[in-house]
Amino acid sequence: MNKSNLADWGIKAGALALAVLLWFHAVTEHPYEKKIDIRLKVQDPPSDPSSEKTIVANLLPEQVKVLVSGQGKDLLRLNEDNFLLRVIPEGGPGSVRSYSLTPADIEDRIADSDVQFEEVLEPKEIEIVLDRWAERTVPVIPLVELEIAEAYTQVGAMSIEPEVVKISGPSVQIPGIEVIRTDSLTRKNIQEDIEEKLWLSNPPGMRLQVDPPHVTLKVDVQILVENDIVDVPVQIRHTRGVDIIPEPAQVKVKVKGGVDIIANLDAQKDLDLYVDYRDYDGQSLLVLAAEDSLFEIREIVPAKVNLVKR
Repeated sequence: MNKSNLADWGIKAGALALAVLLWFHAVTEHPYEKKIDIRLKVQDPPSDPSSEKTIVANLLPEQVKVLVSGQGKDLLRLNEDNFLLRVIPEGGPGSVRSYSLTPADIEDRIADSDVQFEEVLEPKEIEIVLDRWAERTVPVIPLVELEIAEAYTQVGAMSIEPEVVKISGPSVQIPGIEVIRTDSLTRKNIQEDIEEKLWLSNPPGMRLQVDPPHVTLKVDVQILVENDIVDVPVQIRHTRGVDIIPEPAQVKVKVKGGVDIIANLDAQKDLDLYVDYRDYDGQSLLVLAAEDSLFEIREIVPAKVNLVKR
């Protein structure tokens, strides 16, 4: 292709680009209509310090569909988040009223848009129920399913912080709520501690506030180990004043649990081994262990001891 042909193509491309720009400018200068969704904000009635607090009791749409008009260029750069339709209901607890939604209720948050709101399409009206505000404290139920990896163990129970939360809302709904549940969480093959935020779920169909809106789940996960602990003392319960001692007085215990727990066990303080004198019939007694949720006693050697007078 020679230089003259290249020049011709350049002129043609420039002419085409100019034509497109002129067409786009002409098109965007024409008036158009467009349907958009904007936020619906229904406020609680103004509070009066001399009377009980009144709030909106029923669930309402979060958005309304409206028809707007304007030049094409204005509609193209229209940001729906800059507008909201606000309704402030009137009345006291127990009142039920319908409110028509009109373009006059729409607020322009940037105050310089060049579009006109022609009509609220859907919904055209809403019904608002008012009720007295109430609150109470309820426990949190975690919806958690955990699967600890092989060779690991969960130490103690999972914890939720806080364990109780405050709920507030319509007085007709609050008394029927006994607990608040978290969003569900499922974890598999867990090999490390868990500390995770869980959001709280509102009961369906209810207009509630939950404070705080989330809790923290904590789970202690450790490597699973076994260890022998020697010289663990055996106590005698319910001696009824009889001066006796166990023989042997100390035993060896095999324990199983999380590595940090097992490594720090104190033979004298943490392992509560005993025999019950009420079971004594002259024969050796089985050594028992108080239950502990943090570790497992696998074996006691010897398993039985004799009782002898001092």
